Amino acid sequence: GFKIKSDELVLPQYGSILAALRADRLIKVLHLNRSNLLERYVSGVMVNQVTGVTMAVRREDVPAFEMVRISPRKAERDFVLAEQRQAKVDEWFANHEMLQLEYEALTLDPVGQSKRICDFLDIESRVLTTRTIKIGPHVSTLISNFDQLREHFSGTRFERLFELPGPQEAVGGGRPVVIRDPATYRIPGQLRSPSNEWGVGGGSLGAYVAAACDLADLSTRRVL
Repeated sequence: GFKIKSDELVLPQYGSILAALRADRLIKVLHLNRSNLLERYVSGVMVNQVTGVTMAVRREDVPAFEMVRISPRKAERDFVLAEQRQAKVDEWFANHEMLQLEYEALTLDPVGQSKRICDFLDIESRVLTTRTIKIGPHVSTLISNFDQLREHFSGTRFERLFELPGPQEAVGGGRPVVIRDPATYRIPGQLRSPSNEWGVGGGSLGAYVAAACDLADLSTRRVL
């Protein structure tokens, strides 16, 4: 199996890859989306403008967050683009076996969603796990003009994205996560980006991939 981002598939330089994927009807497609388009957008803003951190596996890796001001116009444009891209992927792979997945459902119900995935792939059922942890608080605590955005999108189909969280979600994200015991964490150093984990001052790329994939040895395996 492999993953590829839909925002890559729409780029001209990925045209040959897209054509090959669409032509191979034996490929099963798991189409993963994030239904909360506001959280998706703010996550990208935080990574690109504030923290530079895309993931964390330990609490000490969680970055400090600063509030940002979100342009209603830019946010709406991103929401619409995300919807269009999701529809385009569905159209491209309409002749493939496809399973629709939501990030929110995966994090809220890992047992049930794991069964859906394994049944779809026709493999032995197991509960899928991840080392990553949710690193950001609720978006209402990250957006300095959140009230303005709520007013701007009031009465639109995006209004639901601006519902205020309950007490637990506001503090800790409100979504259960599945992580391994930190003692089994085998990727050296603080995980900021892959480039920090190998080369100068780090281990080999093979060691990094082995640890990230939870494999003891890559010497007898082929990795694409």
